Amino acid sequence: PLYYAILAQFVNSVPARFLRLVNVLFGTLAILFTFLVGKEIGLSKRVCIFSAAFVAFLPTHVIVSSSMVNSPLGWLAGLAFSFYAIRVFKYKKSFDMLKASALWIVCVFAKYTMLSFLPVLIATAFVFLLKGKDGFVKKLAVVSFSLLSLTVFVRNYLIWGSFISTDPRSNPALLNNTVLILAQLFSGVWLQEYGVATIPDVRYLFFAGYAIAVLVALFGLKKIAAEPRPFSEKKKIVFFYVIAPIALNLCGILYMNLSASVSDSRLLFETITLSAFLLFVGLFEFCKTVKLSPNLVGFVLLVSLLFLDFVVFLNFNRVLPKVVWPVL
Repeated sequence: PLYYAILAQFVNSVPARFLRLVNVLFGTLAILFTFLVGKEIGLSKRVCIFSAAFVAFLPTHVIVSSSMVNSPLGWLAGLAFSFYAIRVFKYKKSFDMLKASALWIVCVFAKYTMLSFLPVLIATAFVFLLKGKDGFVKKLAVVSFSLLSLTVFVRNYLIWGSFISTDPRSNPALLNNTVLILAQLFSGVWLQEYGVATIPDVRYLFFAGYAIAVLVALFGLKKIAAEPRPFSEKKKIVFFYVIAPIALNLCGILYMNLSASVSDSRLLFETITLSAFLLFVGLFEFCKTVKLSPNLVGFVLLVSLLFLDFVVFLNFNRVLPKVVWPVL
């Protein structure tokens, strides 16, 4: 509820276009933190730059970052939280842990789906408590600060009688079309549902191309995983701070789509930056295998996204004149 609680203080006195510009700022800072998180993980500069550009050009990011919704605040808080959490994992400093705890509270109060980052909090708190340089009582106090996030669930229970405000009703139509749901989720990550309506059927060629890119990246990642390397600190960071949040986010959204009357692929965007890291690491590894230029492959992918942005920008308000959040 955090974003809407703040927005309510200004919605009657500030023009909507200025309120939407706040989310443009959040979205822009999320691009910067994409680069910073990748650098903190220890990824190559090329992967960090391409991942940041990927997030910047992705139509879903462009559309939602110009909308009066809570998503951009959640995305930014999640990335900033990951940045300081990784620093805690590496350097065990109390001030970084305090900042990570505060940002975790913002994550949970901004969007419930930011709970996808729970493995990050658990891994960070565990490492800090065991290996931090401060006294145990001080470390425990700093870690316990993040427990303030639980108050949002108490609030929900008092208002709605449940800890998370979701619709638990089963939707047989969705249950009988699992493949269709997966296809909708995949396409919606690349081109948010309001944007999809603006693109002719040729969009499916783009989605097919992106599916091939993902499969190629998975092949590259499989090749990296098969290499006999020790379980280094970098691999631990990639598992707990990249793979685990993506997996939890995916499982949670699949559950919501299959068991309740919801269908919103935008909820998978919480971990899009982390997915971008894996996408480009895998793609570039595959390029090395087949002796292709990584820069050329990454450039082609980004240009295709930029083309979709351009088409959405031209058609959005014409196709959906009554949509609740047209682009700026």
